[in-house]
Amino acid sequence: MSAESRRVVVPVLVLVLTALLGCTGAAPRAAGAAEAAFNGTGCSSAAVRGGFQVGVTHAEHSIGTGTDPTAPPPAPAALARARRTLSSVGPLQNMHLFGFGEWANPRHGAHGPFDWSSLDARMRLICATGGTPVITLCCSPSWATDHYDPQAPDDTTHLYDAPLPSHYQDYADLAVAVARRYPFVRYFQVWNQFKGFYGVPRPDGSVDYSQWDAAAYTSFYNTVYRALDGYRKSARVDLRIGGPYVPFPTWSDPGAAGHPAAVAALRGQPWGTVDQRALDALDYWLAHDAGADFLAVDAGTDTEPACPDTAPDCTDAQKYRRFPDQAQGAAKFKALDQYLHGLLNHRQLPIWWSEYYAPVDGTNASTAAMYRGVLDAMAASGASAALMWSPEYEPNLPTDCHDASGHQECSNGFPALWTEPDLWGGGGPPPGPDYLSIVRTFTGSHRG
Repeated sequence: MSAESRRVVVPVLVLVLTALLGCTGAAPRAAGAAEAAFNGTGCSSAAVRGGFQVGVTHAEHSIGTGTDPTAPPPAPAALARARRTLSSVGPLQNMHLFGFGEWANPRHGAHGPFDWSSLDARMRLICATGGTPVITLCCSPSWATDHYDPQAPDDTTHLYDAPLPSHYQDYADLAVAVARRYPFVRYFQVWNQFKGFYGVPRPDGSVDYSQWDAAAYTSFYNTVYRALDGYRKSARVDLRIGGPYVPFPTWSDPGAAGHPAAVAALRGQPWGTVDQRALDALDYWLAHDAGADFLAVDAGTDTEPACPDTAPDCTDAQKYRRFPDQAQGAAKFKALDQYLHGLLNHRQLPIWWSEYYAPVDGTNASTAAMYRGVLDAMAASGASAALMWSPEYEPNLPTDCHDASGHQECSNGFPALWTEPDLWGGGGPPPGPDYLSIVRTFTGSHRG
């Protein structure tokens, strides 16, 4: 097709496809506009029971939903291909309250009108593919921080800031409003990766990064938990709440940048040394949480750089991430699962790997053997669920990458299950290893 004829055809195609798939690519309604509650047709609220399953977390782009609601909708055939793939895995499908594809602030102001358009669009995708929805209660609308601008209610500049304590209850009220709107959603995770809680504020305004602010996170978690638990007791006995979604940074340097794990099984191993600050944060939460129905955690097989590559005294061995081999990667997840089971002791909380990664190089790509090895280790060591981050293929562009001491470091390239559907095709298998077959091995019992 010539460039001239393509310019003529594209507007017509967009109009036709918009008529066919209007809800997929529709712009969000204005906040406060009348919006009929979505009834969850197609969604499952079945409990996760026994065994181990791998679900997905929808991120910036996922089968026509995501960051740009005004983009032309995908071609119907591409959309159908991607949806068939999504229907064959899980069934757990996770989405965020705000951020990671949900870019319409669900509430304009702490007590303002609601805008459900972004959440509804993604929920329709989950239900259309027979998913069991999970909602991660993250991240921060600007009104929950000290940067609110009523003229820019969808501003994401401070998305990863921790909510202010004065807005903990407002955030908890929003969580209950979400649970009411989607009465078929059983699972809620409170926050994501301890964002905004990685240091303790000092009186002079500086931050002490030698410890994470587990007390502040736990106070926030407990406020949200008590609000949802109150709603559960009055109307939703099946609702389940989990936290703290804590990540486990791991260092190739046995000194772990000054914070090596105190537990021998997590220190000085061939796969690295876990950061004690993460373990301390988890210990604090377990000792002070108001309740929980599952334990949410996060890790990857790679190790952190020991120092910034711009530091004058940083050696080559410290400047970039390390990538343990297949056996070491599996051993790391097995060791972490065993450690977590020991911590939980009598509580018997199911372990959810809310994120997991198995990169073999700086592009964040993996291999079939490496990826399967990590999942096998989780399953064998008693984990209940794992959520694959961003299952839609987004190739690395040159602008996504930078050189780190001769090693390519990229922001994308993660394993995926389907290619991005668009006007011209897509929705099929991505290049590289067949991760879909691996993930389907760990599909929940009621999937085909």
